[in-house]
Amino acid sequence: QKWCGFNCKNMMGRKHEVKPFEDAAHLEKFCETNDASLFILGNHTKKRPQNLTIGRLYNSKVLDMVELGIESMKSMTEFPNKGNFGLGLKPVIIFQGERFEYSDEYIKIRNLLADLFRLQDSERFDITQTKKIMVFTVLGEKAISLRCFTSNLPSAYEVSEDPEPSNGQVVSKEPLVEIGPSVRFIAVSYTHLTLPTSDLV
Repeated sequence: QKWCGFNCKNMMGRKHEVKPFEDAAHLEKFCETNDASLFILGNHTKKRPQNLTIGRLYNSKVLDMVELGIESMKSMTEFPNKGNFGLGLKPVIIFQGERFEYSDEYIKIRNLLADLFRLQDSERFDITQTKKIMVFTVLGEKAISLRCFTSNLPSAYEVSEDPEPSNGQVVSKEPLVEIGPSVRFIAVSYTHLTLPTSDLV
């Protein structure tokens, strides 16, 4: 999969007049030219400030899109613990909240976000070797938070300095360390433009 506006190879520096919810034709042509099946579009207007539109394409046609407003954000540089990650790192993605399980709209948003950030599926992983954990949490009616962590678990158990360790086990005081970015989104709208075919189910 390739990303239009997400992968560094496809990051667009110039401004483009794109209104995907009004007319997706220009965006579809733009993504086809850049061989991208996923895109992130950033825009800022008085009515809709600090917005991100995330979408997928199938057969060069927009399949679905979600518009997320950025209510607040804390960048990686504002966190004392900074991760050192290269391109292509496979994150662990966690979705928290009942809406991600029972709301049709949020299930689709979860699926879209998973498609955007995952590189491949894995049935097993070693938490001690996990470098990046992305946690999406539903907050209230329309808010979704994103927080990013790295694992602080040791690769092997060590002898505790505590004279009375609990059950003889060593427990890390901070098993997960937040590294950023941290973002609070407002789900503005979700649009399904193309009906899925049988091979998409």
